[in-house]
Amino acid sequence: MEALAESVGKAEAGRLVIELGDPVRNQRDVRIIQPRFHAAGVHVAYSHESPGSFPGLEIADGLAWAYGAGTGWRRMIWPMVEIAPEIGG
Repeated sequence: MEALAESVGKAEAGRLVIELGDPVRNQRDVRIIQPRFHAAGVHVAYSHESPGSFPGLEIADGLAWAYGAGTGWRRMIWPMVEIAPEIGG
């Protein structure tokens, strides 16, 4: 999450949209994100939104899935990826 906060800050993003999940996961996201953004000096609005709320995000979701699915998938989608910072957990 530290890397996410740093990346969002460097990109000067105005908003971060996180996929809405179960209430426990959503609360965990908030508990993790708020202090990381604060520590990094990042002032970005973020919200949990239902899948399909923002047209086109399914494309990014698919690329993220493929990247995480392994080497073969990653090789296939790599030409479509402009920036892929390594974000650790």
